[in-house]
Amino acid sequence: MTIPTFIPLNEASKRTGWTVERLRELVAAGTIMAGKLPDGDIIVAVDESGTAIETPTETSPNERELPLAAAGDDINAQLSAIKREDFKHLEGQGITVSEAAKKYGVPYQTIHSWLKRYPGHIRILVGGYRKQIDESAIAYFVAIYNVWKSHGIRPGMGGLVNEDGSPTLLKHPSISRYRRSKRS
Repeated sequence: MTIPTFIPLNEASKRTGWTVERLRELVAAGTIMAGKLPDGDIIVAVDESGTAIETPTETSPNERELPLAAAGDDINAQLSAIKREDFKHLEGQGITVSEAAKKYGVPYQTIHSWLKRYPGHIRILVGGYRKQIDESAIAYFVAIYNVWKSHGIRPGMGGLVNEDGSPTLLKHPSISRYRRSKRS
């Protein structure tokens, strides 16, 4: 197994030829491997030729995906690391529910349930048929949803976000780790 090299977005932009904005979109969509440093800077995985490395679709139990490695194995640490500001670059960009489902790999019905359950947190830009919703909110919700799923927990059993919009944390993460280890 080759260990990838992680570089800052600006340097990755120069090496890959993609704009920083495009790299951020690919990171938000989970298309390329990336991480977040404690100071909030995003780093991207590249190979020797300067090509961004795609996120593996399936990992073995012995391999950890980058978000777990970056924030540790604690679900609450991973959830706390997700900030709405990380998705500001997508704010105001409209996306339909079906486009969001395809782009982010989340079931169509799940996104619809988010629209009903969290009306104050997901802005509708254009109403009616082919409703346009704010992509930054969807990307934020998907990031939270993916952390829950990566821990083998049904996403958002108690709700994905609190009233203030911050990710809902587990009350007893040690029980979650124990149950996950028993299933493996």
